[in-house]
Amino acid sequence: MLGHNNIIVRTTVFTAALIICTNVQARPQGGMEIDHKLLERAADDLGLSDDVLEKVRAASYEADRAAIEIRSKLDRARLDFQQMMSSDNPAEQKVLALVEEMGALETSMRKNRVGLLLKVRPLLTKEQRQKLKKLMRKERKRQRGERGEKRRQRREQRKGSGDPMNFDTGEQGSGDSRQRGGHQRRR
Repeated sequence: MLGHNNIIVRTTVFTAALIICTNVQARPQGGMEIDHKLLERAADDLGLSDDVLEKVRAASYEADRAAIEIRSKLDRARLDFQQMMSSDNPAEQKVLALVEEMGALETSMRKNRVGLLLKVRPLLTKEQRQKLKKLMRKERKRQRGERGEKRRQRREQRKGSGDPMNFDTGEQGSGDSRQRGGHQRRR
């Protein structure tokens, strides 16, 4: 019975951590995320003064530096979590403490993004914010389209080779075996 409880605990903790790790990439709800490079390119269209642009740039760099630090800590915590969970008998309290740490880091990441929004918001007029939102939506849509097109092209390339895992030669594969690390594996 002890083994069954251990499996349940490990599964629960793993699921919680997976949810935390996935959500850290999410944008703040109901707001917009500042793309300072797009903002610089669109400064003339938005009617931004050099002073405002410099303030936005400074706030963005400050937020980016903080995000790099937080992301680094989060990556290390994820790695520690993976190592703990791969052991035969992970210490429950240590694992749960690590899940708490990852949650706190996720919260710090969100606060950093929202803090940037709050710093930039008063620098822009309502009309400028609306124009910027439209530009950013258009840019995200364009980027999603490019990523989707690249994925489609990769699928087509693999499909044409006959073997979806044959990336090296482009030769026709039989489809019933896979090359991996010099070893052939039959299905």
